[in-house]
Amino acid sequence: MTHPPAPGATLLIGADRMLYAGPLRRSLAPRRLGALSIYAAPGPFDIAIGNGPSRRRTVAVVPPHMGHWITPPHGPIWNLLIEPESTTEEAMATLCADPPAGLPERFGALTGVAGYSKTWLDLLAFGAALPQRDLDPRIRAVVAALRTDPTLTAAGCALGAGLSASRLLRLFRHETGVTFRAFRMWTRARRFLDQAAGPASLTAVALGLGYPDSSHFSNSIRRTFGMGPSVLRAGTRGMQVRLFEGYSLFTV
Repeated sequence: MTHPPAPGATLLIGADRMLYAGPLRRSLAPRRLGALSIYAAPGPFDIAIGNGPSRRRTVAVVPPHMGHWITPPHGPIWNLLIEPESTTEEAMATLCADPPAGLPERFGALTGVAGYSKTWLDLLAFGAALPQRDLDPRIRAVVAALRTDPTLTAAGCALGAGLSASRLLRLFRHETGVTFRAFRMWTRARRFLDQAAGPASLTAVALGLGYPDSSHFSNSIRRTFGMGPSVLRAGTRGMQVRLFEGYSLFTV
């Protein structure tokens, strides 16, 4: 989910995949989502990726951590997020170079479906499960730990992995393609979606997610989603959230 939704929007959240379905509002700042982002809509929308020009599309694929602006269509849009450490660089490059056709029609088949999984979403979108990235077991464990507890530090993760901090940072970037810091920033921002509509104050959420203060929290959320946490929270009202594959909400 990348914009405040109107009532009736749905967010499916799993560890490696996330899918938002519903209307969008345009953000004033670019978004830099830490996942591969696939947008699809029945009608055309305008999107500018990186420093490129705005283009009209019905399907667009944005690489992880790439800034982009989107002018939403009048109707619904689907936004599928694929965590980059869950698949190969080659698979993501192929999707970016040759976006899959027919996604709006296939995503439209989601209505009324009761069960979801990473493999099921891949089959729906691409006709086959995406290949799994072969991570070093130590880095795979660090990724899993950060997803569970985004407050963890590099030093703490290095200790748990039996590595020096400097070795962990180098190995993490080599294995995942992103820095430890960038991955943790995305993980924290993604976990904010768990709490966006919750009763806890934004200050409590910020501290619970490991942000040093409210300013860092606001800047990080705005950089990631193109809008501040209060705007994002306001937009979650009326949104239906469904969890799959054992995903547990992060609570503070």
